[in-house]
Amino acid sequence: MSSDGKDAPREAEDGGESLASATRALTEALGQLSRAVKREAGRRTQETAKKAQETGKKALSSSLRKTSEELAAVASSIADAPEGARNGRRRGRGRAERTRQDILEAAHHIFAAKGYEGASVADIAAAAGYTKGALYANFPSKEALFLEMARELHRKQKDLLDQHRKAGTEPPLLCDSSTEYSDKELESILIGLEWWTYAVRHEEAREEVGTMWREILHLTAGIVAQGNGRPEPSPDDFSAAFGLVAVHTLANIAAAIIGPEEVRAMAESLIERKA
Repeated sequence: MSSDGKDAPREAEDGGESLASATRALTEALGQLSRAVKREAGRRTQETAKKAQETGKKALSSSLRKTSEELAAVASSIADAPEGARNGRRRGRGRAERTRQDILEAAHHIFAAKGYEGASVADIAAAAGYTKGALYANFPSKEALFLEMARELHRKQKDLLDQHRKAGTEPPLLCDSSTEYSDKELESILIGLEWWTYAVRHEEAREEVGTMWREILHLTAGIVAQGNGRPEPSPDDFSAAFGLVAVHTLANIAAAIIGPEEVRAMAESLIERKA
């Protein structure tokens, strides 16, 4: 009996140790399984990402190839288009340019007649024979239209002065009319005055107008220098050019009021004394 009593606690102790050992083994096995699952998941994620990247590259390559083929087809269709279709596109561009020029020409008439402040977009559109929408499709505002008209006139004036410089001739002091200015000549004088007064009233335009003025002065000074046998204008040439431009401007205004014949002799005499 004493022998059986001693063995029972020992068996219980051995059983507890076995249970603890089994528990540790199970825990370790679960840990290993968890780590193995994570490694496998990571590997599969990398493989999935790699496959997705390869799939994306293939899709991009296919898309680029398809786009290239479409562009080539469009280019081919344009090249193979009938001459009439190509002419139609050119005519479309020609109509757009005609519309723009018609509006600029009408603006020249209206601004000369009413001034910048008095003219309206509706006036200009009606004079050009277009809707206000057509005008706004070409020029975003009345100011933009006025400035573009003035720039175009400035380019023409520069071209004229450059032609005289190359020909070695002096530009005429007054407009061509000998007794009375035509409507076109009067409009040119009025637009010139409107351009200057616009810059006086609108400070934001002064820099551009000032640049235009200096370009005209420089071209005129070049003509004066050429007449004096100099390749480049001197300060005296610039002073003479300033006088010429001033006399030309005032003489044309006076000639429009009292007639060119009376003004011409006085202006030419003043220029001769200046020279």
